[in-house]
Amino acid sequence: MAKATPKPTASKVALISNEVLDKHRYKLSLNAQKLLFGLAQLIDHTLDIFPTYEIDIRGLWEYLGITHREDRYTLVKNALLEITKNPLQLVVSERKWTFIPWMSVQYDEEQSKYVKIRFVDEVKPFLLRLNEYTKVKGLYIVKLGSVYATWLYPVLKMIQTKYYGHHAIPIQRLKEMTFTDDPKEYPAYNTSTAAASHFLQRVIGLKYDRTEKRYVIVEGSPLWEINNKTDIRVTAEPLKEGKAYAAIMFHVVSNGEEKRAKDVDKSRYVDVIPQRELCGYRVPVRNIYDIAKAQGISPAECARRMGYIIDGDYAYLNKTKEQYEREQEAQRAKQLEQRTYRQLTIEEAIERNLKALKPNGE
Repeated sequence: MAKATPKPTASKVALISNEVLDKHRYKLSLNAQKLLFGLAQLIDHTLDIFPTYEIDIRGLWEYLGITHREDRYTLVKNALLEITKNPLQLVVSERKWTFIPWMSVQYDEEQSKYVKIRFVDEVKPFLLRLNEYTKVKGLYIVKLGSVYATWLYPVLKMIQTKYYGHHAIPIQRLKEMTFTDDPKEYPAYNTSTAAASHFLQRVIGLKYDRTEKRYVIVEGSPLWEINNKTDIRVTAEPLKEGKAYAAIMFHVVSNGEEKRAKDVDKSRYVDVIPQRELCGYRVPVRNIYDIAKAQGISPAECARRMGYIIDGDYAYLNKTKEQYEREQEAQRAKQLEQRTYRQLTIEEAIERNLKALKPNGE
């Protein structure tokens, strides 16, 4: 018999292949998604094999927060069955696709209290042999209460690390990832006159605010849940090609960085939007992200080096209005002083040069 496996917990971290998040997709319900990430915590990445994991079923109840529910056995069974029935999918076209099963599962309470789980070898490139991966902590996955939020959170974590917090995803790809790309099953997101708006609001959580004249995050939506229940803070804006929405630009920072920024009294700081990019008072945060990505550093570190504070969609110059005005006044005084110097005539310049050439200034 295999050795009993430690249970998945909220404090542990799962490593998820960026290739899975970038190119593949999997159709799982809320509990099944949470359980898959919990089981991924158990993988030993120093080994090149998948052992048979024997997990106390009570540990799975605790992880999912269903210990006191009468249907806890059924919930675990259905979640594991769903994972086995819904493979990892890579669909390139109607004539090129790959389906990879996740695992085999066995449980018999008369013989043991442990659920036997073994990942199949075909998923090694995506769960075991990882070149690029994203860390997903169980604490934040189990807090989320919607399927779309649970799917979106790991993708946004990948954007924070792989893309330095600044990345656009095509809307069609977002529909594929969320399995909302079938016009027959989801006509509201694909064929209705307001398909793009419905998708943005219901699946992602973005709605155009006519008063603020920009897209805002809808309360209770997937993005709202992620901002209020996890370790990251997200802003987003739809991008158009012509008149049609083509992609969504996501900006992701640590929730700790966002909270520290909110402690700043912005009324004390310069807040005029400059006509030129990084030489004024505040700049769009995407400028900071672009520079950070080019330099290979985090947006927070880039802003610190440049003297800015990131807050929402903008980075504010980290100077009070008084400091800024004093510096501007000093600079204007220096320029005025330089302009008061009288330019030498040709004769005076020649005479000065001749004196400099004479020994001992004769």
